[in-house]
Amino acid sequence: MFVIFDVETTGLFTSQHHRVLELAAVRIDDSGEIKDEFVSLFNPERDIGPTSIHGLVSSDILDAPKFEDLAGEIAEFFDGALAYAGHNVLFDVDFLKSEFNRFGVVVPELPLACTMRLAGGGRLSSCCDRYGIAPPEDAHSALDDARATAGLFLELYRRGRVDMNFRPTPWPKVPKSGRQAVTRKEVRSRPQTNCYLQRLTELSRETFGDSNDAASLGYLVLLERVLEDRRIDPHEGDALIQTASRWGLSLQQVEHLHGEFLRRLGAVALFDGIVTDAERKDIHQVATLLGRSTDEVDKALNQAEMQMARLAETVPNVASDLEGQSVCFTGELLAVLDGKNIDRSTAQMMAARAGLKILTGVTKKLDILVVADPFTQSNKAKKAREYGTRIMAESVFWKSIGIDLD
Repeated sequence: MFVIFDVETTGLFTSQHHRVLELAAVRIDDSGEIKDEFVSLFNPERDIGPTSIHGLVSSDILDAPKFEDLAGEIAEFFDGALAYAGHNVLFDVDFLKSEFNRFGVVVPELPLACTMRLAGGGRLSSCCDRYGIAPPEDAHSALDDARATAGLFLELYRRGRVDMNFRPTPWPKVPKSGRQAVTRKEVRSRPQTNCYLQRLTELSRETFGDSNDAASLGYLVLLERVLEDRRIDPHEGDALIQTASRWGLSLQQVEHLHGEFLRRLGAVALFDGIVTDAERKDIHQVATLLGRSTDEVDKALNQAEMQMARLAETVPNVASDLEGQSVCFTGELLAVLDGKNIDRSTAQMMAARAGLKILTGVTKKLDILVVADPFTQSNKAKKAREYGTRIMAESVFWKSIGIDLD
């Protein structure tokens, strides 16, 4: 019996704490018949690395088991094989050993057969073409790669390219957790749920107060922070609902604020006068999280365009010593212009119109950090102080670029 396997990982090096995202294995008997398969996604409890390579996004592995949850099943599946094959199998084995080592299990020395070496080198798809084997349907899906590698291994075996001086390799017994394997197909066929949207109905449908009051502005600030990672997890959703209810916001007001948030997001996208495909995709993603339609996204972008046109009249083109420099904002802005608080997106637009480059984070290349509170202990402010970055109070910044506040 042979085991052919493949892993998809967060990166290339176990020494840099990269992890296994997906493992697939195929068992073949001595006659060359595929007997069974194992495949599962794993939650690596870190960033997932290059999606463009492995095709996975964070939501795919959010609820997947950890590797150790299925270590018992994996050890049992691999137990007793004559040889273990993979395409560049040393890479796969390195990650397999690293994952087991994390919880104190030592993988035995394995008799290895590398199809890449045996086939004369090259990518899996190229080697498959060379030997008349169907290439993987979905390259870098672990299961498709393992199946294609199994086909290539069998062809090499039939041609006498595989050394058969192997003995069965026993694996240690590893306890099973009872967790179930999770596949790409399963996670992508699940209906998408948004607990936050479901819970919105708990809010009163009555309207309280003005949509520009402190509660509404505060809710928008909270929403912006929650959506920085472009998801609303159950805990964040509960906290938003409870906060909106405690502050007396109704369902009607919250839905209005969601539209306002999209409009502001559209305004940011229109800094340079054009909405790129990536920006539009991002706004659509936020719209889905907030239960808004694509028509509303287009409407938000149109409103943002009109706002930019109004700002063009409000914000003069002035020459200042700040023109061409990069600026980042931190904290909740306090300045008032035309009777309204300047929100983050409006501040960024006004700064961009004055000729500054907008950054959203503090790096050593940042020229100016604008703060509403000079004593702020935000992470951005701490970094700016460490780097010796120029820090300006909000009122001083607006005056420097020629804007007269209320």
